[in-house]
Amino acid sequence: MKVRGWLYLFFLVLTLELFFICTHWAALRFVSKPLLIATLLAWFIAATPKGQGRWVVILALLLSWLGDVFLMLEDKNPDFFIAGLSSFLLAHLTYIFFFWQVRKQNTTPLPINIITIIAISIYAVALFFFLSPGLGALKTPVLIYAVTISTMLVMAIHTTSPATKNWAYWFIAGALLFVCSDSLLAINKFYQPFTTAGFLIMLTYALAQLLIITGAIKYFNSKQTVIK
Repeated sequence: MKVRGWLYLFFLVLTLELFFICTHWAALRFVSKPLLIATLLAWFIAATPKGQGRWVVILALLLSWLGDVFLMLEDKNPDFFIAGLSSFLLAHLTYIFFFWQVRKQNTTPLPINIITIIAISIYAVALFFFLSPGLGALKTPVLIYAVTISTMLVMAIHTTSPATKNWAYWFIAGALLFVCSDSLLAINKFYQPFTTAGFLIMLTYALAQLLIITGAIKYFNSKQTVIK
């Protein structure tokens, strides 16, 4: 399949996934949901040159794929939620490492923005305390997860520089949507379920991954070298 064919297939699978959510065809989502990250992974591999540390992004996508699979099985056993949370936690840590490496490649990286860190921290803490009454025994895992995804957003923002290429803006947009998706998931699960939750969570999640991977493709196709 041609490189762009995988991207078109991703949008087709995403459309089907959202359709199955709206029509409550849960059984078919066992096909469409895992295919989302699988097609994105295939596009990334096909669109980037071999080597240059691609393994970091590939690992993040594989961990995300595992997270999707585990969360689909949550109804069968609540422990699968923890497994899914752990998989996405590791995926975010992998993205953090990748963004840190991208920042290191910048010849003139911007200084650490304390205001940005404070603003993101305030949001994460406020959301955690808002959800806290419904977290029960999951307070510690959710707190660790909140700190991790907030750090991912901070690191994405700090991939920019005065001479930055546009991949940094893809990273930032993707990380913002990831925070949005996980916030919606947390509100729906731990505070108050709402009708459009499934649709909005998957839409923002899929687009978040797409934006980050688009930025990664642009980065790896530049003359820069990332992870050894």
